[in-house]
Amino acid sequence: MNLGMFHDWVIWKDSQGYFLDDAFSKFVTAFDQDFDRITFCGRVAYPEVKKGREYPLDPHKHRVCPFPYYPSIYSLYAKAPIILPHMVRMFRKNLDQWDLVWLPAPHPFGVLAACLCRQKQKPFFFLVRQNLTEQVRHRCRGVNRTVSVFMVRLIELLSQRVAAKTLIFTVGQEMFIQYRRKHPLVFPVVISLVSERDLALAGSFEKPRRRADSPIRLLSIGRLDPEKGLTYLIRALDDLFRREGRKVSLTIIGKGHEEPFLRQYVQERGLLEKVQFLGYVRHGLELFDHYRNHDLFILPSLTGEGLPQTILEAMAFRIPVIATAVEGIPYVVRDRINGMLIPPADSRALGQAVCTLADDEALRNRITEGGFKTAASHTLEGEKEKMMNQIRRFLLQP
Repeated sequence: MNLGMFHDWVIWKDSQGYFLDDAFSKFVTAFDQDFDRITFCGRVAYPEVKKGREYPLDPHKHRVCPFPYYPSIYSLYAKAPIILPHMVRMFRKNLDQWDLVWLPAPHPFGVLAACLCRQKQKPFFFLVRQNLTEQVRHRCRGVNRTVSVFMVRLIELLSQRVAAKTLIFTVGQEMFIQYRRKHPLVFPVVISLVSERDLALAGSFEKPRRRADSPIRLLSIGRLDPEKGLTYLIRALDDLFRREGRKVSLTIIGKGHEEPFLRQYVQERGLLEKVQFLGYVRHGLELFDHYRNHDLFILPSLTGEGLPQTILEAMAFRIPVIATAVEGIPYVVRDRINGMLIPPADSRALGQAVCTLADDEALRNRITEGGFKTAASHTLEGEKEKMMNQIRRFLLQP
């Protein structure tokens, strides 16, 4: 049995084969045990210089359906008349080889691919990972925002129409409620990269204790984009240092379009010695060490989140989580039980949460243990199997 899977990612090609730089691919490849082969559909790029092959594809289990390269989904909208026909042609060429198709929503090609599946009577399902409309609101400005929001809403309506009578998986309770209004076969899922092996490894880690006179080590991981709210985190760091007199440092892991602006913002506030940008760190031992060697994990997102994978990773490695109460996050992070919730775009509340956790060891310990139990209840294997149970029930019936 073969699975075809489209996601709006870049598939890199070098002399050794294909690889991805999106950790979400680890969740997809967990389905290797359920399918004979998985075909990854996506835009292919050929790197001149790249530090490493983050997530290589296995040529024995994986195939690639190559699409023309485009820099981002926004450029796909702009060049749709040129690029989409090529994507449709390649998808149609491979469609007969697949027994099931996995598509993203809302996405312009996801709609076209679903229509092709309907024509061929090929079973397919959608995965909705985020509130794309709200994400676009924060990324775009002026006329571009108006046009982009209109396009996303249109594609979302088309996605919901073409998804009638098929499975839809949603990340986060908010998107589940939104899609369940019109569709009966909608199921919530958590995208977790915390494997059972990772949990065992986390249990063997001895977390270094912070001395009273050492800085509070803050950690934030994710894309460096406007909707991630990192300017509020940097502002909170500034207040903790200058107003509260706290010893504090911040490590930011990730890459994105906003990185030059954030670096400039840090420099203007005189925080170069307090903030470290590490770029992208591959999911694995190196990333786990960063969780282990920091005191608090901060996710200051403004919107657009289903449930970020990094929350469960931080919980698994027993680092207390401070996160904004947006979209799917409050349905998993429970205030003062397995994390701390704060309002979005509120640097003062963020700083107060840092101080509270730094000063209250009993609260820290309670949140840490609560977080670990939450991560253990949402492992990669468990969440993958929840999806497969519904897929077998509704799409792969004999």
